[in-house]
Amino acid sequence: MRNLIIFAASLLCVVTYCRANDSIDDSIDTVQLVKPQQTAVIILAHPDDENWLSGSLALWSEQGSKLQVIYASSGGAGKDRSGQNLRGIQLATQREKESINALKVLGVSLPPIFLRFDDKELETFQQKLTNKILAVCHQLKPQHLISFDSKGITGHKDHQFVHQLTNRLWRDKPSCGVASGVILSNFVVSKSRASIAAQISANSQYKKIIRHSLSDDQISLSVDISQQAAKRIAAFNVYKTQFSPELQSLWARFVQHSAAEDFVIIDY
Repeated sequence: MRNLIIFAASLLCVVTYCRANDSIDDSIDTVQLVKPQQTAVIILAHPDDENWLSGSLALWSEQGSKLQVIYASSGGAGKDRSGQNLRGIQLATQREKESINALKVLGVSLPPIFLRFDDKELETFQQKLTNKILAVCHQLKPQHLISFDSKGITGHKDHQFVHQLTNRLWRDKPSCGVASGVILSNFVVSKSRASIAAQISANSQYKKIIRHSLSDDQISLSVDISQQAAKRIAAFNVYKTQFSPELQSLWARFVQHSAAEDFVIIDY
């Protein structure tokens, strides 16, 4: 019954954040994840990955938080869905431009950092990636690290690798880690939100984008981003090379029916 009440509250947006996991550290303030004036480093695999937490990025930016988004790859090995037939470096360059504009839509003030390692081969650059992200942590001294969970939502191996890399940084490197009081969070999709997406996309070619979700009682925080819907949709639509008009329409419907984003806070 308690979990049902918590879940219902999150859907009704009664509170900004809802706690639904008794195993998280009681020292963490669950009213807010990234507080005003705090710094968070968000480690992603490719441009457009930020859409999984775009509402939260917009909300935190509005409240004055300092957000540094890092992309391990610029996605040159992906497909161009804009009709321009871009490939390789040309596609990567265009995706970088799209991400810069999308983050501006979300209000993120710091320009993104593009590490530009080869798409789909990130694991071969583990030490170089580690060193570059450590340099950012040394400079910014963040209170938060945020990345994918172990399954990467879509199951993409680059998402999974970035999760592993971020966890190792947090556990082993003081400037980015638990030893300095840094909070590590994974953005995820709850079963409830995945169900909404499945219903919306049931009759489309995009039925299996969310391949891994978590049960609602595994969620540490659900962020109410109902007021950021317009920014979420506009930022998503910036990615002409990645998202077809059909997918943009489906995303807009999903945003209208899903006013929360889910996170799991990692215990040491």
